[in-house]
Amino acid sequence: MWKSIEATLGRMVQAGLVDKWHRDEVTNFMMKQSSEQSKQKDQTQETEVGQGRVAVRSLALDHLQGAFYILGCFTVVAAGALLTEVIMSLCIVN
Repeated sequence: MWKSIEATLGRMVQAGLVDKWHRDEVTNFMMKQSSEQSKQKDQTQETEVGQGRVAVRSLALDHLQGAFYILGCFTVVAAGALLTEVIMSLCIVN
């Protein structure tokens, strides 16, 4: 009887079922942990201000759109300055 159980368990290990079950359980555990942490984080992000409640939100790309426009403008200005210096150095050498 024990030999048949050991043989069945050996086949399961060789087929990779034990590793898959282990990976699945670890993944499920990690997902549960992350969902619990995000729930706790959401609860702690709500702060009381005066009489009302204000929810603290994360910054999204839309919130930073102006900063990216400014960065793009200065990148264009810097590229123009570099191009001007290269052209001027070529003109002076010739």
